[in-house]
Amino acid sequence: MNYNFPTLNSRINYLECILHYIENFVPIKCDKYYIEEYFEFNINGIIMRGYIDLYYMIGNKIYVIDYKSSSKFSKKDLPKKSMQLILYA
Repeated sequence: MNYNFPTLNSRINYLECILHYIENFVPIKCDKYYIEEYFEFNINGIIMRGYIDLYYMIGNKIYVIDYKSSSKFSKKDLPKKSMQLILYA
């Protein structure tokens, strides 16, 4: 598709992740879903903004899917990397 990747490793990682996703995809049966939905919250005067990869609803329950292309986080980076999921919760 003619993408320009900054490094060969980033290209390989991207392709491996996409292939893994396609090979393991299971359709989600839900009432409603949202893709790349923008969110903005004011928490004690701090504006939090971002995009949720995918969330869907079944009945009155909301399920959030946050796709990651990296599964290797050092213990030192884990608190920072988990902030996004904490915000979703």
